[in-house]
Amino acid sequence: MGKTIYANWMMPCTTLKTLQLIMCKNLEHLPSLGQLPFLEVLSISLFNLNRVGDEFLGIEDSKNKDHDIVFPNLKSLQFVYLRNWEEWIGMGGIGEEEEENDNGIVTIPIIIKIMPRLQSLKIFYCYNLKLLPDYLCTAPLLKELEIFGSLLLEESYKTGTGENWPRISHIPNIILGWVYVQIDGEPQN
Repeated sequence: MGKTIYANWMMPCTTLKTLQLIMCKNLEHLPSLGQLPFLEVLSISLFNLNRVGDEFLGIEDSKNKDHDIVFPNLKSLQFVYLRNWEEWIGMGGIGEEEEENDNGIVTIPIIIKIMPRLQSLKIFYCYNLKLLPDYLCTAPLLKELEIFGSLLLEESYKTGTGENWPRISHIPNIILGWVYVQIDGEPQN
């Protein structure tokens, strides 16, 4: 019933493969789950969050990152009934790191792989969510995207006419609003 789930609760859970967070109505931020090395299935339901950011990935401060792969084994991600969720902010897999050379300190880009094994993404009844972060749209193994009951997302990614359709059109299987719009890479009428 608290507002925060502290990261230290995860320390003994390093071999966890499936996690469901349900009915955490007062939670203001998702916990840093991205560093759970064996997590394969994650389902988050019935929250009152209005924003998900890099804290969820565990990379909110890229200068202090310990890993260059976030959610290394996650295959299935599902969000259900996050009715107030408006914003999903993500750094898109690129951060910066300071390195000292002969001329002083320079900033160099670092690549962070986010969800490299993600195969299935489902977003149901997230009424106010407007956009998916780039790292999800470009997940290399993503084969299935389902969005329904999330009208703003459905409109944004609508086949052919949605402003963001080009960002997801490469995903082989897409369901928007209960309708298959693409099966095995073939558009459906």
